[in-house]
Amino acid sequence: MQYKYVTDNNLENIQTYMYSEYFGLDFLKAYWQSRLENITSKELSRCDMENKIENYIQSDVSAKLFDLWEKIKNVDIGDIKDHVDPYVKKFEVKKRLYRKYETDGRAVLESGYDEYASYILLGMIVSELYRGSDNLKYLNCMLKITDTLISVRKAMDGELVQIAEKLMTDELEYIDCLLRKNSIDVEDI
Repeated sequence: MQYKYVTDNNLENIQTYMYSEYFGLDFLKAYWQSRLENITSKELSRCDMENKIENYIQSDVSAKLFDLWEKIKNVDIGDIKDHVDPYVKKFEVKKRLYRKYETDGRAVLESGYDEYASYILLGMIVSELYRGSDNLKYLNCMLKITDTLISVRKAMDGELVQIAEKLMTDELEYIDCLLRKNSIDVEDI
C-alpha cells in the first residue's frame, strides 16, 4: 500500500481527508515509511529552527505566526491557543494559508498561499501545543501540514526542508507514543 495523502503539490491538488477508508496496519506502515523516506538531515534544535525560519518571514501571516511561536515559550498553552486556533481552522478548511487575511478573517486571494514558512511555523506551533496538551486536534493539523510540506519539498529552500524534517521527526515521536499507548509496537508496523 502507498501513502496517498502526498501529491506532487498538495497546495494545488488539495487533499480531502474526510471519509477516508480504514486500512489498519497497512496504512500505518505506508505512513511511517513515507515519513522516514523524507527525513534525511540531522536533527535541529529549537534554537536552530528559530534562527533559520526567521530569515523566511515575508508576509503578515508568517510574521504573526512567528510572534505566536515566540510567545509560546513564555505563556500558558491556554493563553495562546485562542490566537492559534483561527489559523488551524483556516488550514483545516482550505488546506492553505494565505499570505494575508482581511480583518474579518477572509483570505486575500491575490496575496497567494505559497509562503512555505507559514506552514512550517504553524507546524512548529501545533507541535508545541500537542506536546503540552495531548489535544489530537493539533496532531491532526500537524499531520496534514507535514503532508503538504512533503508535497512541496522540491520547491523549498534547504533550510526550510531541514525544519520540515524536524517537524516530521517530532510527528513520528508523537505517533509512536500513541501507538504504544494502544499496545502497538512500531517494530510491528
